[in-house]
Amino acid sequence: VGYDDPEAIKRIVEFTSVEDLGERIQAFIVLLCDTVKRNKEKDRKQLHHDIIQYIGDHFKQYEFSLEKMADYFNLSESYLSRFVKEVTGMTLTQYLWQLRSEEVKKLLTETNLSIKSIVQDVGYIDVPNFTRRFKKVEGVTPGQYRKLYS
Repeated sequence: VGYDDPEAIKRIVEFTSVEDLGERIQAFIVLLCDTVKRNKEKDRKQLHHDIIQYIGDHFKQYEFSLEKMADYFNLSESYLSRFVKEVTGMTLTQYLWQLRSEEVKKLLTETNLSIKSIVQDVGYIDVPNFTRRFKKVEGVTPGQYRKLYS
């Protein structure tokens, strides 16, 4: 039974005393608050799903940004940034790096595309900068990674 159920509303108006009315209103308020809490949690889970889906669909774009994503979801950048950190355990930048580097590793081992093409395909323009960071994180350059794992 929800707060918008006609029976719940009917129970409020069928009071027999002021005390009875107070108890009925209090019970209705509890019902209303529970409904709001359930809806808020449902919306939060949906937002979590939608944000992860959005990132997964757009992480390869060079123009990907927190600002564009915040605009898309009609959220503030600071809220979205905190939300991504809460959901993934990483900052958006860290999460993007993880997705992009995993995609690079996959393409390095599964295709013969040039390293430059692969790096640019996942949203990086500056290939030398990517290569330096990849080596710092993975311990090998993308070319060495390809040789080791192909």
